[in-house]
Amino acid sequence: MDIKDFTNIGQLQLHDITQLNALTINNSSLDKAQFIEVDIIAARTVSVVTSNVSDIWLFNADFPKHTMSRTASDYRGKRNVFRQLKLAAGKQGNRIQELGYEALEMDSYEKDNHSEKTYIDQAILVTNRWSNNHGQDWSRAMFWLILLSWIGFSTIKYCQGYRLAFQSPDFVQIAQYVEFTLNPLHTYKNLFETEMTSPSLEGLARITDVLCKLLSGYLIFQFLRAFRKFVK
Repeated sequence: MDIKDFTNIGQLQLHDITQLNALTINNSSLDKAQFIEVDIIAARTVSVVTSNVSDIWLFNADFPKHTMSRTASDYRGKRNVFRQLKLAAGKQGNRIQELGYEALEMDSYEKDNHSEKTYIDQAILVTNRWSNNHGQDWSRAMFWLILLSWIGFSTIKYCQGYRLAFQSPDFVQIAQYVEFTLNPLHTYKNLFETEMTSPSLEGLARITDVLCKLLSGYLIFQFLRAFRKFVK
């Protein structure tokens, strides 16, 4: 299907289209066109080029991740397409689609090498993607929180002289790990009471604790943000 040089000034409806190999929207303004039961995801190629799709209505229809603009590497155009689709979904009150398009918009922005981003901006985008997929996946934040906290906790315990041993669970150690992971405001001295004779090991343990506090606070925030994604 090729929609080119078209301006919708009436009531355009595309209804019950299941065998769609390709969809191209080029230099067009679709206004409030309605896509009803249109299987856009099944299309092998979907492209939206210099067109207005910010007011379309989607009923049991969705634009796929592989939607592109002029080319597959035109991430600036792709970002604009998903931004418009995000706005369209928001106007329709479709929170689920809106969030999906927002994540794809941010992913395109991250990959756009021509946009004005500082190294800090790029780092924020990368960490957001890895930690919760731009607010979409709470399990990523939980995974990194558990893993990095376990590495930090084990490092501190190693500095205190503990070694790995297969024995019955030590609930005191488990309680320490839970507090270490979920309470970034914990006090090092109260949580780790064992004193170390080596100043270098003591310093390493305290630096590890500070870094884990920062990571724990950040990942807990990312977890809550993704966990509440359906709530504005």
